[in-house]
Amino acid sequence: PRLPQTIDDLLEDNRRPNIVRHLRRAYRDPLTGGELEIIRAPDTQGILGVYSQSTGKPFKKTGFLPEQARFSNADSYSEWRFEFAAPVVQPVQVKGSGG
Repeated sequence: PRLPQTIDDLLEDNRRPNIVRHLRRAYRDPLTGGELEIIRAPDTQGILGVYSQSTGKPFKKTGFLPEQARFSNADSYSEWRFEFAAPVVQPVQVKGSGG
């Protein structure tokens, strides 16, 4: 999928006939009150995710969802990276007709 280039693209996504709003507004970092840092794809510079600039030590260390298990080893909230992971498509194997 084509990644959004700006937060505004998430507020009003016009890639389809009907506009989609992935976010209601551009949210601030809940830990610092500043802007969230953006994680960009190295190839397209599209937005892959966000993270906080907070150097605070996380209280939570266990009980994460499997896709967030790496959070348990974080020394600061800035290591909690919320990233889009494209689904992996498995190739379909077609059985050949024996002959």
